[in-house]
Amino acid sequence: MPLSNFSQKADEYDSQALVQYNSAKALIEQTLKHVKAGKIKIADLGCGTGALGKILQEKLPDFTLDNCDISEPMLKMAEQVLGDKNIQYLNCSIPKDADYDLIVSNFALQWYDDLNHTIEACIEKLNIDGLMAISLPVAGSFAILEEAFKYADAEDFFFNFPRIAEIKYSLNNCEIISEESVIEDIEFDSTFEVFKNLHTIGANQKDKQLPAHKLRKLIRYHDELFDGKIIVTYKIYKLIVKRVS
Repeated sequence: MPLSNFSQKADEYDSQALVQYNSAKALIEQTLKHVKAGKIKIADLGCGTGALGKILQEKLPDFTLDNCDISEPMLKMAEQVLGDKNIQYLNCSIPKDADYDLIVSNFALQWYDDLNHTIEACIEKLNIDGLMAISLPVAGSFAILEEAFKYADAEDFFFNFPRIAEIKYSLNNCEIISEESVIEDIEFDSTFEVFKNLHTIGANQKDKQLPAHKLRKLIRYHDELFDGKIIVTYKIYKLIVKRVS
C-alpha cells in the first residue's frame, strides 16, 4: 500500500467519512443475506476505525474477526470501539492466516499497490463456498476534480482509481453473487474543504506533494466550475463473490 495520511488523522477519520460508513453498512447488509448460519471466521482488510466490525457485532451472533490495517493508530481506535472478544488486530495488509468464511473490505483496496494480487490472495484464503465482499471507489470518481487537476497541469498528482474490469480480471475460482455500481454525491462549501476532507480520510500520498502554485490554480478553477456548493461524486463498486474451487 502507498504511504498516506491514515495514521496522523485517525482521530478525525470517522467525522469525515460519512460516504465510507454508508457504504460499509450497505455492503454488510447485502453480504449477510448470503452468509450461512453458525460461527464464521472473518477478515476485514483496511479495517480503519472498525466501522465494519461494529456493524458485524450488531448483526451477527457468533463470529471471529481479524482486523487488518497498516496504520497502528487506526487499529488502536478500532480496538477501543470493538474490544478484544474474538477479535484480533493485525498490523498488515493481508492476513497470513487462511480458511476464512468471509473476507470484507470497504474503501481500502483502491490503495493497495497490486490490486490483482490482493484479490487473488483473498480468494485463496477463503474456504470453499466462502465469500469475499468488497466496496471501493472506482474510475469515474471525482471526475470534475480530475478535470481541475488537468487544467492546473497536475494530472500526475491525481489518484488513478481502479477500473471495474481490472477488479473482475482477478476473480479466479469463484462466482459473482452480487455486483452493483452506485453514485454518491457529497457537498462542500469550497474546494479547500474538499482537500481538507480528503486529507483527513487519508486520500493523499506523501510521496506526491502538489506544488503550491498548482494547488492554488486548481482550487480557483474548481471553485469556478460550481455555482454555490461544491459537489464531489463517488462512483462506488460493490462486489460479492463466492469461492467455488
